[in-house]
Amino acid sequence: MPANWCDYSGPIGSKTFGVAEFDDPNNPGHPAPWHVRAFGLLTHLGVHDWTLKAGQSQAFHHRLLFHNGDAKSAKLDERYNEFTAAGRGQ
Repeated sequence: MPANWCDYSGPIGSKTFGVAEFDDPNNPGHPAPWHVRAFGLLTHLGVHDWTLKAGQSQAFHHRLLFHNGDAKSAKLDERYNEFTAAGRGQ
């Protein structure tokens, strides 16, 4: 499902930890489609219907955020807004 960010959180021992990936709004195909599975997979699926011509290049910008707690307690919406306000990718 396309989204600005995706998170994978779960228990390690008695505590909850997670990793979130943020998609820069300037990336082609933003918001990114994500794929997450219970065995620990979190991945960006890439851009569809998009072709580079000979000699062209394209950079994609993402941020990984390792955090304590689940997505809500880590305030990932706020962290994503901070990421985009910083002008990453512009």
